[in-house]
Amino acid sequence: MDQNVIDEHFQVVNKYLGLGPKDFTAGADSHVDGDKDSQEVILNNSGDCAIKGHILKTYDLNQLRAIVLADTFLNAADMRTLSALYDKVDPALLTLLASGDVKRGSDKLDKPELLKLASLYVFGHSTIPPNVLETANRLLFPSKVTVYTGDTLTIGPDTRLVLEDNDPIILNFKHVRMAASAQIGVYGKASLFFGQLTVLPPAKDHEKKCDTTVYISGRPFDPDKAQTGELGATPDVGADGTPGEHKFDKATDTYICTRPPGDGAPGAAGLEGGKGIEGQPGRAIQPANIDIWYTEGDPTIVAQGGCGQSGGDGGPGGTGAAGGLGGYAPSGCMPAKNGISGPGGRGGEGGDGGNANLITEPVRVVKRSANLTVEARRGAGGAGGRAGPAGYSPDGNGSLGAAGRGKDGQDGATPLVFTVRD
Repeated sequence: MDQNVIDEHFQVVNKYLGLGPKDFTAGADSHVDGDKDSQEVILNNSGDCAIKGHILKTYDLNQLRAIVLADTFLNAADMRTLSALYDKVDPALLTLLASGDVKRGSDKLDKPELLKLASLYVFGHSTIPPNVLETANRLLFPSKVTVYTGDTLTIGPDTRLVLEDNDPIILNFKHVRMAASAQIGVYGKASLFFGQLTVLPPAKDHEKKCDTTVYISGRPFDPDKAQTGELGATPDVGADGTPGEHKFDKATDTYICTRPPGDGAPGAAGLEGGKGIEGQPGRAIQPANIDIWYTEGDPTIVAQGGCGQSGGDGGPGGTGAAGGLGGYAPSGCMPAKNGISGPGGRGGEGGDGGNANLITEPVRVVKRSANLTVEARRGAGGAGGRAGPAGYSPDGNGSLGAAGRGKDGQDGATPLVFTVRD
């Protein structure tokens, strides 16, 4: 590690951000820790979070590119990657932007495609026609960027530092020290500049270790499973048997049964449990830029397409209805039988898992350290919910079983991760 390189890189990035020494000295050293209520510490565009930030106004894509990339560069392989992505942009959008005949909020505008086009330009694709860029600037700006910067950022055990909001968030720190169980979650547009990233070894009294140091994706669902289906209803109790009838026989001085009482009707089966709620589709990954000079402790950066939420489990089957009471047995009549209870209802069908998100945004990593691992993972569809448990029968007369498991959601695309090696 060369501290002079770290200091120089830090100053260059802040220069591109338009910040001077007085803009970051107040937050020179920052420490963030989750608490008993939440492991997350969120940095958003307010600038008023666990760390104090600086809000910068942005007016066009050129300014945003300078802020997001700072002093890094692209090589020929990266340019080919960006060009391939640009070739997939909807031609209808390019024609619309070139005409200039579109306003903010227009139903003609495909906002995700516009943001993807902007991301490609910000990340270094420069052959976009000037009239297309002019319209894109008019539609997207003015906007803002929130910058969090300082000397050292320490992230405590079991803490997830989350970057999430509508506008880009920039981190620029000379040193970032993370507990083994800590993580940085990037769920919005972001650019991270770290002089040195250190993952500390697990403490003796806290051996938990997070296998992903920086996780870039759409925000995971909480809860990760949709709601369980409703409990099946219990039917009304079976009908009671008819009462018996008798007459008095004077000759024998006894009652004689003239109509036996009826047995109670059997109870109906419990109703089927409700189907589990369908999992929500995965949220879109956002473009991100990660620029790290030195690493210690083998950190891992993972970019994953937004995963679908798991389907909810089927609701439990309803309890079988009790059988009706045997009819009244007057003197001289044999007692009637109570009806048997119905079987338990069928457990509900599991909800289908949500599909993974199909949007693929560029994730750019400046990889200068051999022990920095970078992975791109396909977004996973949510698992189908389990069938609900069968209902209960008070007399132990079995159940109607359970419906099927929900369908798994479809897997999505792998994020477009490309690396720049200095």
